[in-house]
Amino acid sequence: MIEKNLKINKNNHFTISQVLYMIAVVLNIFLRSMFHLGSIGIYLSYVPLVILLLISLWNNFNYKWLLWLIIGIIISIGTKRLQCLFMIFLIFASRDINLREILKPIVVIISVCLLIIYLATLVGIIPNLVLVRNGIERMAMGTQFPLVFSTYVLYACAYLTLIYYNSHPIKVSVLLFLIVIILNKLTNSRNDELCILLLILVIGINKLDLRIKKPFFLISYIITFILILFSIFVTQILPYTSNIYAFMDKLLSGRLNLQYILFSYYSPKLFGQNIPQQGLGGEQQVFNYFYIDNSYARILFMYGIIFFLFLLVTFGISIYKYYISRVYMLSFVLLILLLSGISADSLSLLTQNILVIPLFFIKVSGHKSYTLTLQSRLRKKKKL
Repeated sequence: MIEKNLKINKNNHFTISQVLYMIAVVLNIFLRSMFHLGSIGIYLSYVPLVILLLISLWNNFNYKWLLWLIIGIIISIGTKRLQCLFMIFLIFASRDINLREILKPIVVIISVCLLIIYLATLVGIIPNLVLVRNGIERMAMGTQFPLVFSTYVLYACAYLTLIYYNSHPIKVSVLLFLIVIILNKLTNSRNDELCILLLILVIGINKLDLRIKKPFFLISYIITFILILFSIFVTQILPYTSNIYAFMDKLLSGRLNLQYILFSYYSPKLFGQNIPQQGLGGEQQVFNYFYIDNSYARILFMYGIIFFLFLLVTFGISIYKYYISRVYMLSFVLLILLLSGISADSLSLLTQNILVIPLFFIKVSGHKSYTLTLQSRLRKKKKL
């Protein structure tokens, strides 16, 4: 059996859909910076996604896909949140983006945007927030919170992994390790640093025999979704007074206690609810801090049970399709990005998941003939 690689298209000509998507990425990165773009910036970031969806419906009309889109729109309208509606738009517009062709430009866009934002702090245009955790200073680098900056770096690392894991596995692994060291000094974001280390691990796993890699993926696939569910209900499973609860709460910087409070005052509803929160985004110190860091708990409680299930089923099916298509590296990377959402809000917010959602819908069917050709060549060699 021959594994498919995610071949990167080196075509320098971008489609209208790809240009619109790249514009949307730029706008959303700056929305999470200390540049105060306000509601105008938010609404502007929605415009490319609307046009993208219309282009996708025109170019790729499919009744099954349209039915799934309509269901998604109805569910998102039930949540009464524009963010949910545009996440659905992005899911269905992703078919026409074909992210595989613009992985490198997206890495450049993320890097340049973060550099501009950081340079703006050096000249005093925007502040560089410095927060302290356990006596360690953590810089936000011009974004609203240190984890915001590090999450964008993680996504850029995921893209770099997909680009170079096959052609330059050692070089990209060394680069990722250096990025972890730098992030640890600047933002001390353990969640994202661990995920980048996992990217290095799967680069090594990719070199293993398929007989090992296939079961390893299936086990990882099951464990990932179990961990997602466990991370939501962990405070309902572990006794509040137990030592393991105290240890995990300390390890996760008090996140378990916040989820305990969440379950004490709220319960999941079909179409979500408004939950007043006070986070550190854009601030160095706040009183009465209460924020839902877990992306999946946020989606379940704030966007609703139905929207939560819709997203989880959509993502789960997409990853499994990659596995069936033998694009294992992309499958592993997506599992890591899903894990990153357990202790961060990134996957619940369009400003950041805009860089993740299209990865679930990369076109890989074009590799079929390539694989079959290689298989036929091997058969001929065996006959000889």
